[in-house]
Amino acid sequence: MDLQSLLGFFQVNFGDQVQTTSHIFAKWLGLYLVIMSIYTLWRGRGLDVIKEEVRRSPALLLLIGGLNVLLGSLLIATHSIFVWSWPLLITILGYIFLFKGIMELYFTREYHELHERLGYNFIRLWAIVWLIIGLILLWFGYFART
Repeated sequence: MDLQSLLGFFQVNFGDQVQTTSHIFAKWLGLYLVIMSIYTLWRGRGLDVIKEEVRRSPALLLLIGGLNVLLGSLLIATHSIFVWSWPLLITILGYIFLFKGIMELYFTREYHELHERLGYNFIRLWAIVWLIIGLILLWFGYFART
């Protein structure tokens, strides 16, 4: 099996550029991560109000945790590529989203206590990490050749 067949279940040709599912997921996840991390950095301490509202609403906790489980499980089911190349990042993100969703659903109190203990600077640091990962994914999604 060659690398081309491992990079995606299908490919779409756009002129001389080949798009695999890895490219599509990289664009989609990259854009999502960039938008959410910029929002987190932009809102700053204003996120404390949002976090408190979410913590008091079981429906929002279920929705957020459920969406993370859904996103993670979809990525794992459709993109389990364990090749030492950039598509591995998408697979790892799938497992991170799944783990995060499970933590939010089943260990809600502990999850939010951990966030409180780590503090705002840690959240800001992670937002910067997610921004960098998002930009890397966007670069691979738009410019990487298979």
